[in-house]
Amino acid sequence: MYLYLLQREPDIDHAAPIIYLNSKIRNKKSIVVLYNWQKDIDKDYRFSYLKSASVDLVYWNELKGKSITSYLIRFGHIFLPSKIKNFIFGYLQKKFNSGPEFTRFVGDFVKEFTPSIIFYDEAVASVVLKQLNTLHVKKVCFPTGITMDKSRLEIKRDLVYPFTFYLENMNRTKSDFILENTKFIENLRYSYDWQLINADLLNHHKIFCKKRGAFKVCVFGRTAKGFYRSHPFVSKLIAVKGAHVVFKDKPRGFLANKYNSIPSAVLISWADVVVSSLTSVIMDAIYKRKLFFYAKFISPDDEPIFDEYFPELIFSNENDLLEAIIQLKKGNFSLSNMDIRYDSFYKHVIFASKNNVNSFDAYNTLFNEIDNALLSE
Repeated sequence: MYLYLLQREPDIDHAAPIIYLNSKIRNKKSIVVLYNWQKDIDKDYRFSYLKSASVDLVYWNELKGKSITSYLIRFGHIFLPSKIKNFIFGYLQKKFNSGPEFTRFVGDFVKEFTPSIIFYDEAVASVVLKQLNTLHVKKVCFPTGITMDKSRLEIKRDLVYPFTFYLENMNRTKSDFILENTKFIENLRYSYDWQLINADLLNHHKIFCKKRGAFKVCVFGRTAKGFYRSHPFVSKLIAVKGAHVVFKDKPRGFLANKYNSIPSAVLISWADVVVSSLTSVIMDAIYKRKLFFYAKFISPDDEPIFDEYFPELIFSNENDLLEAIIQLKKGNFSLSNMDIRYDSFYKHVIFASKNNVNSFDAYNTLFNEIDNALLSE
């Protein structure tokens, strides 16, 4: 049995295809333990599908039973107004995820269910990892994001690309195994096989109504950089006559926004243009061949991995970006060879290694290697 520990909404993008591969194709029994206090991750369309495919999704406090924290969560969901609940839960969850109660819970769970391998995200607290080390359980760490900032690509090898899969030796820390015990492979989220499955799942998702004849702009925020709906640029954009602007927080976390529950891929398909800082939605836009504008002024020091392919889509000034959107709306913003550039970016950046991960095959081989390496210890 495989156990997956997930805590944040953005982790779904990268965890779902891995869980799908292991459960549906490799026939591995899978249990996903969610330690998210908002209790909305299981409603994600991909996890709804996984549940129908016999993957067990449970919240930690439902397994934990009686505890002060589990009672607090239940009380908050029933009685607290959304804004107060979001503020309190957002603060307490950070404390809890690195605290003794959750650490003990993980240990008790492992002892009870004895998973053969635990998959965990990069953000899991170090105290939890120490607890797992004392139990001598086999662990695999998978990335919960993609490195789109070239300045953060620190591993210098003959094949350098932003998607890595971490295979962790039981008694090593990240700094120990990052060079010696790392498997390099493209992110399964962007494999053609998963993209086809994901597109099929989205066909069953109801697309929200749009204003007839409006120019549709989808803006993705970036909470870590202070890019919220209240940002001055967003206010100016909303004021553009004839534009229908929707805003989605990335990640959505505990923020209240009616568009946060709509899959990003649906919003990208709906929009005439996507506006984002350096987030993974740009990769989704490129895959869909959707025009995007990169708001570099949100984080000026970032060095996007796509700058050589789409230089005219990068805006260091919010007024320049606003004017570009207005000209695009009027039909005065022209681009050349976009299909060629989309294809080139996918070929040379996303599929930059010798693996050529156009399907699940390379990952299936990788997981077989992981099984053999870890289970033979």
